[in-house]
Order: sequence, then structure tokens, then C-alpha cells
Amino acid sequence: MLLSNTGMVLKIHSPVLFILCMVFFLLTDIEGAHDDILNSTMYITLNLTRVLAYQKDNIVLSKKEGGEWGLANLPVKYHSLIISALKEYACGNPSQYNMELAVEYAECMLREIQNNK
Repeated sequence: MLLSNTGMVLKIHSPVLFILCMVFFLLTDIEGAHDDILNSTMYITLNLTRVLAYQKDNIVLSKKEGGEWGLANLPVKYHSLIISALKEYACGNPSQYNMELAVEYAECMLREIQNNK
């Protein structure tokens, strides 16, 4: 298995170690989510769903799967944000985001993640 983060590639043979590394990278990615959501909306939106999915369901998901998990498990008020992030992720074209909603989403998700530790 290969794991890449900021250009570094790790070759990991153990599935358990791979999952631990993925969780570590995800948790590191969301440390500054409250501020980062303004500049990396798609990336932070989808990664926050991935972290919460791991905490609640003990599953490691791709960004696409994390967004789909979010649509099935998070409040409807955040669905437009998640759908925009999934569209941007799928096609690579920047989406238009409601930034007030994005900040509220990041705050809500960070609270949920903190409460699920």
C-alpha cells in the first residue's frame, strides 16, 4: 500500500499500520480547519466528514466516500456544502461556496469530532 502526504510516499505493508497512518494524516489535516475552510473549502469539508465517519463508524473513507457518508449522516443544512465539495472534487473546477455556512459547518464538525474522542 502507498500513502502520500505533501509529496512524501510511504510504502506500508501492514493494513493496520496503513489505517493508523491515514487517521494520523486526517487528524493533522483538520487541526486548523476553522481557518483553513476559507481557503481549502472542498478539501476541509470532505476531510471533516472522513474524520467523523472514522470516529462514529470506525471506517476509513476516500474523500468521495466521506462526502457520501456526510450526505447520509449529517444535517440537511450542510448538504449543499458537501454536494459542492463533491462536485469540485469530481471535476476539478472550483465551486461556489456559502462561506458563512462553511465556517459554521467547520465549527459544528470540530465540536462533534471533539465530543467523539
